Amino acid sequence: MELGAMPPAARRGCVPANELEMFMFVIMGNGTYYVPGLWIFAACAVLVAGWLTLAWRRAARRKAKIRERDDCLRAQLGLGDEGRVPAPPWSVEELGGECFVVRDANGQALSYVYFDDDPHLREVSKRLTSDEARRIAANIAKLPDLLQRPN
Repeated sequence: MELGAMPPAARRGCVPANELEMFMFVIMGNGTYYVPGLWIFAACAVLVAGWLTLAWRRAARRKAKIRERDDCLRAQLGLGDEGRVPAPPWSVEELGGECFVVRDANGQALSYVYFDDDPHLREVSKRLTSDEARRIAANIAKLPDLLQRPN
C-alpha cells in the first residue's frame, strides 16, 4: 500500500480492528490523510520531549537568577559564604518561662519553641509542655553536628 493511500477495507466502509489501529486520520486544511499510527505517536513524543526540555531550561534560568539575587543581597548585607549557615555550636536557653530559644555561636536566635505548663491554657493555646519543648529545642541544637557527620 502506498503512503497516504486509504486502506482497502476502509474503501469498502468496514475497517477491521487490526487495520484501524495501524492507520489514523489526519485532517488538514487541504484534505484528509491516512498515516501510520506510529508516526502520530512519534510526533507527539518529539513534541513532549521538546516541551520538557524547554521547561527544564526555564527552571534552570530561574534558579540562576534567584541565586544571583541572593548573592547580591548577601554582598549588600556584608554576609560572605559563612553567612549561609549559622555558626555552630548552637545552644538552648529558656526565655521568660514561656519558650526555649536556640541560638548560634554569634548569639543569633534561630528558633523559638513555645510551651505552657498550665493544662487549661495549654489546651486552648495548643502549646507543648515544657519538657516536650525542651527536647525539641535540644534536637534542633544538635542539627549542625548531624549535618557535619560523614555518611
